[in-house]
Amino acid sequence: MKSTLSRRPQEVDRHIGAAVRARRQACKMDYRTLAEQIGVSIEQVKKYEAGVNRISSSVLYDIARALRTHPGKFFQGLEGESAVNPLLKTEDGRWLARTFPTIRTSAQRQAVLGLIKMLADEQ
Repeated sequence: MKSTLSRRPQEVDRHIGAAVRARRQACKMDYRTLAEQIGVSIEQVKKYEAGVNRISSSVLYDIARALRTHPGKFFQGLEGESAVNPLLKTEDGRWLARTFPTIRTSAQRQAVLGLIKMLADEQ
């Protein structure tokens, strides 16, 4: 079993970073604004989002406050030591995750889901 004391970022760090990026983009917030609100450099925010640098619990709390969400939201999708949500690994997936909730009607969202399901079944 891997030591959890390792200083190197783990899959959970990449997952949380991707979730922070998705939330920041959903809030239409740029790097600079988030960096200013949590008191770090723009470069540091980019490293957090890429999963290069681990996010301490106090910084994660500050990020959650700046992005108007609960810190636990960044852990959603983790199952034990699972990998980053595949949807958040690509720019297209992140765009879809940001954009889908903006579709105005339930009927339109269901139509999009139907198309995705149909295309996925063709694989």
